[in-house]
Amino acid sequence: FAEAAGVGGPAGRAVVWPAPLRLQDIAGKSSAPRGFLCAITHEVMTQPALLLSPQLTSVPSYERDAVERWLQRCCTDPRTRTPLRSYRLMPNDDLRRAIDDWARGIEE
Repeated sequence: FAEAAGVGGPAGRAVVWPAPLRLQDIAGKSSAPRGFLCAITHEVMTQPALLLSPQLTSVPSYERDAVERWLQRCCTDPRTRTPLRSYRLMPNDDLRRAIDDWARGIEE
């Protein structure tokens, strides 16, 4: 595990992030499934990131920009405040696809 966000993909390669989703003014954000909302921003995630750490018993997802800013200020899990000695951020591709499918259903 690397101690810098976005570093440490397979074999130490840098992580390749997909572009953020373009979610046009989704009215009624309250209708979004709770798992689509970032625990930091309370908004629908456009670039969901998995926070991987040996110190965590689960693998939470957060909005990439929000969790990167959080981890620069304090090296803890934003939800549980568990101190993180090491961590890695990885794209949550499955969640991104689910959010994209949900948003397209709303926009159509």
